[in-house]
Amino acid sequence: MGTFLVYALQVAVFMSVLYCGYRLALSDASCHRFNRATLLMIYAVSFLLPMFITYSPGSNLAHGLDIGSPLAILSHHDMSPSAYAEKFSLTQLSILIQSIYAFGICVAMIIVAISALKLAMLMNSGYPIREFPEVMVSPLAPGPFGWGNTIMIRPDDIDSDLPFVVAHERVHLKRKHWIDLIIAHTAIAFQWFNPAAYLMIRELRIVHEYEVDEVVSRPDPYRYQMMLIKKAVGSGAPTFADSLNSQLKLRITMMLSKKSSGYRPLAALALVPMAAIAVAGLSQPSVAELLSSMKESDNSQFFSSQGKASPDMIDYGKVNDLISDSQIISSSANESTASPMSHEQNEEVFSTPEQLPEFPGGMTALLQFLRDNIKYPENQKNDVRVIVRFTVFKDGSLGDYNILKTGGEDCDKEVIRVLNLSPRWTPGKNDGKNVACSFALPVNFKMTDDNTEKSNTPE
Repeated sequence: MGTFLVYALQVAVFMSVLYCGYRLALSDASCHRFNRATLLMIYAVSFLLPMFITYSPGSNLAHGLDIGSPLAILSHHDMSPSAYAEKFSLTQLSILIQSIYAFGICVAMIIVAISALKLAMLMNSGYPIREFPEVMVSPLAPGPFGWGNTIMIRPDDIDSDLPFVVAHERVHLKRKHWIDLIIAHTAIAFQWFNPAAYLMIRELRIVHEYEVDEVVSRPDPYRYQMMLIKKAVGSGAPTFADSLNSQLKLRITMMLSKKSSGYRPLAALALVPMAAIAVAGLSQPSVAELLSSMKESDNSQFFSSQGKASPDMIDYGKVNDLISDSQIISSSANESTASPMSHEQNEEVFSTPEQLPEFPGGMTALLQFLRDNIKYPENQKNDVRVIVRFTVFKDGSLGDYNILKTGGEDCDKEVIRVLNLSPRWTPGKNDGKNVACSFALPVNFKMTDDNTEKSNTPE
């Protein structure tokens, strides 16, 4: 569900940006058929582009490293109730967001299904008239509208203006405007949280009416406009149909306005840089990393099959990954488990000692040590993150390595190899006594621009 939520957010970004571009460039233009095609293109681009764009560096990039701060592992066995509640609330928040989105989709789908059922019942409630075979008359009709191959009208609509009404709805049916509305409502079902989705369908309905008005008003614009004003009384059309009496002020203003230049459709080219802006925004490292972490935040990562919280959690306040025990990959190589000195059997390992262990020289020295010694694997072409858990023993030596998040065998081994070169740390302390302590260290193997200096900023 996390992956689909990220996809929905990316769709929302593209739809919002492209809709804003449309409003600025084309909304007041009289090229109505082109505007309709542009709006449908925005739907297509918004939903398809996130499937094909991967936010990864290009091939002209050099190797780089980003080393995170060492993090204490928090275990529910020795966490305080308040600390554990805080960590557990983060998992609940993530699950809550995904659940709200899924619930919104279900509600939207139910509304769509109910609307479709009401439309079907309404279409079956009418009776035909002789003059116009495609017209059905129903006292339940909220107003004149067309859908599929049928035009629905009220008994009160059978008057001298009926030919105008029928001509108006015939253009809607001929140009398949009802299909556009199905597409738009389907988009709303998955983008129910996105205001742009509702603005898009409103814009699409207006363009439909502009398009029909342009055709039907040609023989007698004044009489057609008077007919629209007379039919203004009454409710709108069903969900999946256009309404004859909607947005009358805008429509009459458009009919009276000067026609746009034949070059006006070229303004749609402004949507290309708008799409590029959206891609660039989603490609920013902080945004891309956030989206990546959201993709990984599936419910299964927070709960075991028995529904209990994971035994071990990384401090979420400092690292964006929360790994369950099922994801721990224990290194089998001798170098990964060897420690420089022997240790007491069953030695108690703390995760939150009073005084944390420290690399000689502090954090800056640790980061420099890792940067100086880690060698970027030659066959590594993409950004990866390795999170290694290790124990700092009472004598300051390191051991008991476990890979919590793998970046591939070569990267995993390289991180453990360099940690084994580490000098002894100042051990953690409880009550003034040295104690063993668990830590997690995130290491990002990144691709950086050739002319960009490697970053020394810890996470």
